[in-house]
Amino acid sequence: MYNNYPGFGINNPTYSSPGINGYGKCLYLNATQNQSVTIDSPPFLNMAYTSFSLVAWVKPTTLHNGTNSYEDNAIFGQFENNTLDHSLHIIIRRQKIYLGFFADDVQGNMTIYPGNWYHVCIHILCFFVNQKEMILISDGIRL
Repeated sequence: MYNNYPGFGINNPTYSSPGINGYGKCLYLNATQNQSVTIDSPPFLNMAYTSFSLVAWVKPTTLHNGTNSYEDNAIFGQFENNTLDHSLHIIIRRQKIYLGFFADDVQGNMTIYPGNWYHVCIHILCFFVNQKEMILISDGIRL
């Protein structure tokens, strides 16, 4: 990722230029080829008490919709341990977007359907150590 965190592509993902906004580059993942990127020995980025945003375009081809957490559909994740504020996950569970840091999930109210594109924005606003606001936005609508 930006030459900071060496990783390896699974099933040959590519970069596309220009990026989605007409500038730079973007990582292009083809779902039919089951492509992804794994970061080698990533450092734990402590984002628990930090304001940040994550933006992604997602187009699920299929969705796991069971009640078992092993059937979640990952968008982004970072794991240190199963402790509050140490396991960031942005997922689709039972066709809803979830955001959490372990045991403090926020669920979106928009239903996600396979075969459709969604512009997903995650905003974390930290005011104080124990006070944060987690905002989910999809296609310009606050969830």
